[in-house]
Amino acid sequence: MSIGRGSFVGSHIFAGLWTGDNSSDWDFLQMNISQVLSLGMNALAVTGQDIGGFEQSAADDQQKWASPELVIRWTAAGAFLPWFRNHYVRKGRKEFQEVFQYVKWFETWGQPIPEPQELYRMVPQICKHYIELRYRLMQLFYDALFENTVDGLPICRPLFLNDPQDKSLYNDKDEFLNNEFFVRKDFLVAPILRPQSQSNGGKRDIYLPKGSYWYNFVNNSMPLNGAAEGGSTIREFNANINTSGQHINFIVPIYIRKAAIIPTIEVEQYVGERNKKGEKNPITLNIYPDVQRKGGEYRMYLDDGESRSSAPESQVDAPKANDEYRQTLITNKYAAQKNRVIEIKREHDGYTPMEDFLFVAILHDPGEAKGDHGPLQSVTMGGTPQQIVGDSNFLWGSPNNAWYYNADINISFIKVFDNMSSITITLNYV
Repeated sequence: MSIGRGSFVGSHIFAGLWTGDNSSDWDFLQMNISQVLSLGMNALAVTGQDIGGFEQSAADDQQKWASPELVIRWTAAGAFLPWFRNHYVRKGRKEFQEVFQYVKWFETWGQPIPEPQELYRMVPQICKHYIELRYRLMQLFYDALFENTVDGLPICRPLFLNDPQDKSLYNDKDEFLNNEFFVRKDFLVAPILRPQSQSNGGKRDIYLPKGSYWYNFVNNSMPLNGAAEGGSTIREFNANINTSGQHINFIVPIYIRKAAIIPTIEVEQYVGERNKKGEKNPITLNIYPDVQRKGGEYRMYLDDGESRSSAPESQVDAPKANDEYRQTLITNKYAAQKNRVIEIKREHDGYTPMEDFLFVAILHDPGEAKGDHGPLQSVTMGGTPQQIVGDSNFLWGSPNNAWYYNADINISFIKVFDNMSSITITLNYV
């Protein structure tokens, strides 16, 4: 990929934009969000700053490394932005900025870790968590980028772009336009952009756009809490930097729209690692509760991740564009009081992935009634009831469509063999 530090109208066709040398200051972290959103609205979808800051802090020309707190916050926020690169100057100025070096550098040189040592030690752990989450969300980013190629919508979007009906975003809630953003249309990120000494110990208010209900993202590590109504402001969300219990999942506040479909894959050390080793990395379609019963949809794009021939010929002016991609529409809606229908339909089928199956994860609202197998009584495909199995190992190894309920996190998982152009799954609730 080409990346430039200068730009012009139309340059997005040829390259992404890196916004130039910044410094290890909190102001640049704040600017990172505003710049990405503004440039995205001007056709430049792949943009960003150097994570952690390139130069030393403007307030300290003797600085040898960026503040550990700043690096944690910048890495965790940057994991959800298009251009994500830790990059810094050495040349006798900075000693390091790689996240692992906040412990390793001091061990290597036989120096004591500075105080607060606990904060330095949390840098690798927290940053690794959010880098891995980015890799698990790679399909979401890829779909957003493919969609950008087709219709120009940015990867990361300001609140008003997805929810223009919410007039408060142009009035008393406009303060949130520069410190919250969407990845595509349903994944709302509200990072901490100030040091804890200036943010009540790492807390912030979060505005949820009107017209939808919203679930706090818990990374499938615990059951969902109840939905919050849009148009409301979550006060003093605790995103303090600590790693006790499951709190690492909340260092960046994230909310998901009701009935949203969020694709994830398993962690890889580089994109396509498992396929290159001959291993499958099936997609999991995480489908959120639909408390408003209005339904939801998601378009997913699959190709080999490398060839220009995957580009849609009718949409892209490129000689190698040859429609070698698969476009799938996934919808979910209630057909009756106790019946929810999920449809997986190929709209264009010019590519066949290595994976011949996928998973559907049905995240349940805490208010749903439960029976012997959780909130679902049965799962049918094409009118045929599917077998329920005991755990995730049985589900992974099942040679046929099957499902199981994980009571610890209140999620029903369904294995679906992707062998038809249109698949209908009916969920029968208790």
